[in-house]
Amino acid sequence: MSSNRFDFGGDWDERELLARFGDGVSTRRGRKFLDRIFESKMAKAGGIVRRKRSSIDNQITRGKLLEEVMRRGFHILEIGDQWVIICNKGKLQLII
Repeated sequence: MSSNRFDFGGDWDERELLARFGDGVSTRRGRKFLDRIFESKMAKAGGIVRRKRSSIDNQITRGKLLEEVMRRGFHILEIGDQWVIICNKGKLQLII
């Protein structure tokens, strides 16, 4: 593996992630928020969806979003104040 390429294929401890960000409570508002994300054209096409961290915190817990991303086998990144969801189950690699 090149020194400029990182493999993020490692196993994540789901319990550790949910403990860090909270496990959330299912509410109708939270469910609608998740539906808007994952029923969007971009998500359905295997694209990228982003949301501001403050928007996530106002609508649903971060843990609940992480739980849904993991359930779907997608990937999520935090960049600045944005959470970027890659709606694709393929292996994630960062190439610099």
